Amino acid sequence: MHQTMPTSNYVPTDFYHTKKLVSQVGLSYQKINCCSNGCMLYYNDYESEMSCKFCGHLRFKPIKSGKEKFKQISYKKIWYLPLIPRLQRIYASTVTTASMRWHHESQRELGVLSHPSDGEIWKHFDQKYLNFFTDPRNVRLGVTPHKYYDF
Repeated sequence: MHQTMPTSNYVPTDFYHTKKLVSQVGLSYQKINCCSNGCMLYYNDYESEMSCKFCGHLRFKPIKSGKEKFKQISYKKIWYLPLIPRLQRIYASTVTTASMRWHHESQRELGVLSHPSDGEIWKHFDQKYLNFFTDPRNVRLGVTPHKYYDF
């Protein structure tokens, strides 16, 4: 990433320094093993499974680390970034908080789509869930259109 930026940038030059910088922000992450074919996550009830329940692929690579001992290295893993701490961080600043409430507080011209909340689906959602709609701090992460608007 450092190489793609202009020469006078502050982007860290390697993964170690990037990880060190991100850890100071206080946002956590979690590594979760998953099937190399993308069939399942080894999480919660499936944390102790040794192979995929759908395709049967092994969870760990058979790598020898010593005398008859095998090191357990996952074929594939994902990095889960918990959403709630990130939203809390956004709302901690007065500058970003104002941006997060813009969809509720701004006056927009009728008939002009200037924000996803102006769309037909979000208006339907607002009518159906008035408690959610009335609080300007609520965050809509996405509304998937459904054929019959069956939320």
